[in-house]
Amino acid sequence: MSSQKSSKTILGWREWATLSDCADSCVKAKIDTGAKTSALDAQGMRVVDHAGHECVEFFLPARAGQNDEPLYGVAPLAGRRTVRSSNGEEEERFLVTMKVVLGRAPLFIDVTLADRSAMVFAMLIGRDVLAGRFLVDPQASFLLGSGEAPGANDAR
Repeated sequence: MSSQKSSKTILGWREWATLSDCADSCVKAKIDTGAKTSALDAQGMRVVDHAGHECVEFFLPARAGQNDEPLYGVAPLAGRRTVRSSNGEEEERFLVTMKVVLGRAPLFIDVTLADRSAMVFAMLIGRDVLAGRFLVDPQASFLLGSGEAPGANDAR
């Protein structure tokens, strides 16, 4: 094992993620090394034209203890992806590119949009985001901060 200091940021198994494409709202995200792609809870998804670019409009549903009402979001459509859920079912989802901030790190990441209303976390951060940037401490939570986005709509 190497004793060299890593330049990678250490994350807990759950962290706050700020979603720039949803009024800078903060959501609890599960850091999921078992998932390849990140996923976000979204409702009312529809493809629209924004200034000549194909985008997906959606609503981040209100979640107990997080936000009082659904939040509007829009993000560039990156394609569609077939995703296999943890129960083995396949589903085609919209794939969008979003600006997500973890701690102080602004990242442009691919995110699939899906109905996650039955899930505890509104967002999963998958290993395609983690690789080369982050290490995960499975015994820790919220190592990057409290989820407060200065001057932003706090949707905890």
